[in-house]
Amino acid sequence: MSERAQRRRAFALGALLALALLLRLAAALAAGERELRGDEGYYVGAATEIRDHGTHPGAFRPPGYAAFVAAVLWLTGDGLGAVRWAQALLSLVVVVAVFDIAQRRFGTGPAAASALLCATSPTLVHYTQTFWSETLVTTGLCLLVWSFDVLDRNGRTAWAVVTGLVLGLSALTREMYLYFAPLVALCLVLGPRDQRRRRVRHGALLLGTSCLVLLPWAVRNYQAYGRFELSTNRWYPIALGTLPARDGTLLGLPDERRLIAAYNEIDDPAAAEEMARGLAVTQIVAQQPWWIFRKAVRSTYFLFAPVSQLTRFVERGWLLADHPGYGRWLVRAELAHYVVLMLLGIGGLWLVPGGRTQLLVAALVLFHLAIYVIANANHRFRVPLLPLFALYAGPMAYLRIARGPYQRARMFGAAACGAAFVLIVGAGGELHTGRRHAAEPPVADPLDDGQ
Repeated sequence: MSERAQRRRAFALGALLALALLLRLAAALAAGERELRGDEGYYVGAATEIRDHGTHPGAFRPPGYAAFVAAVLWLTGDGLGAVRWAQALLSLVVVVAVFDIAQRRFGTGPAAASALLCATSPTLVHYTQTFWSETLVTTGLCLLVWSFDVLDRNGRTAWAVVTGLVLGLSALTREMYLYFAPLVALCLVLGPRDQRRRRVRHGALLLGTSCLVLLPWAVRNYQAYGRFELSTNRWYPIALGTLPARDGTLLGLPDERRLIAAYNEIDDPAAAEEMARGLAVTQIVAQQPWWIFRKAVRSTYFLFAPVSQLTRFVERGWLLADHPGYGRWLVRAELAHYVVLMLLGIGGLWLVPGGRTQLLVAALVLFHLAIYVIANANHRFRVPLLPLFALYAGPMAYLRIARGPYQRARMFGAAACGAAFVLIVGAGGELHTGRRHAAEPPVADPLDDGQ
């Protein structure tokens, strides 16, 4: 790279980081002090337990995010405001990782476009101000793709260890990534035959490193519960995902409150999981033979529908209550940004050349979708995927389209997936406004006897 090109690259990245930090500062000022919502209470409570007593309460979720919050609280001696700032700074890593991958493969212009989408995403900015694990998970996935891309380009054994380390830490934050590890190794192994032996060795080293990261937590749970596991939260999301819609329609919202309350009342994790398993199996059997097809439609819809936590916070007065006009503008800006990012990203994943790194990103998207089809899905779960789509949205905007014998098939795939996304956005229009399901008739309680 010439000196001029290096200066251009450094200036572009510096400007993007400054913009990203400025937006996150504005979000911090807008968020202010507020009550904890939903799972935020669980994460903050677990972090406080780790900071004060050095132990993680139970094993409902892996300890990654709670440990991160506890470390920030311990290091700063400050309140939750310090955690927000730590997450804001952590989210800048996403901008850097996306920019670096795209710049090396497509040039500075497409890289700047991809990183700009990450820097200005209202969704990614908003989540730095909440106490959910999304910011940490998103950063981990971007670092996984980045380290994989470096390993794919230079083939050095040390980067197989780094990639395995990042994968293991991601699984310590969200258990599902443990089951993605074999796919990472497979994406790495695929390639020229003359390099197969070295790639197999790197794949084995990657898997071994990730397992070593997880081993202490698995041993701790074995001593506590008599079995090796990363969490006791397996059948619970599956049970949530089988609940019928309140209005009886295919895309209606389920009423999860009774199940959540019943699950939380059971102190024994094994008994709670058994209750969730029984409900899930009963509902799955009752919904045959169309259960998996209905789930595929519902989960895809709920994962990508144009509703968000930002919408919820603004409409319920938890954010910008004194400035409702600005809140409504922000919600509309988030929707427009999301639609542009996804349409360009979907097209880019199909049409932009990317080698094994692109194969890994496509596998990650499909893996997430498969997990959420089996379990449950909502808009929070798509947050880590947004930078992955942004990675190929920038090159797509610059028309870095691959040429080859499968181009017509790729264009058809891009058009079909883009059309499906447009249908989801259209169908979710009322849901996005918060007016849908305002007065729905009750349905039979799945926890009642005989259900």
